[in-house]
Amino acid sequence: MFEEPSSNSEKLPRGLVCWVAALLQGWAAKYILHGVNVWLYDPDRRAAERVQETLAAARHAYRGLTFNPLPPEGSLTFVSSLIEAV
Repeated sequence: MFEEPSSNSEKLPRGLVCWVAALLQGWAAKYILHGVNVWLYDPDRRAAERVQETLAAARHAYRGLTFNPLPPEGSLTFVSSLIEAV
């Protein structure tokens, strides 16, 4: 789910990722590195660790791919239920 900010708002877009499988870890990292605030829900206790590892790898990869600076990173928030995420 991805929500664009309204034209008169300075808010960052909001992203939601549920059940953080390997593919979704990459999408979460991409969103965060491009300034999107992401809320993650996954009942697996290791999900937070896996996403942090993927985010660190994505930061390293982007530094090697471009000389242009990325926008300020979005936030990463782990929630305990889908209701909290939306």
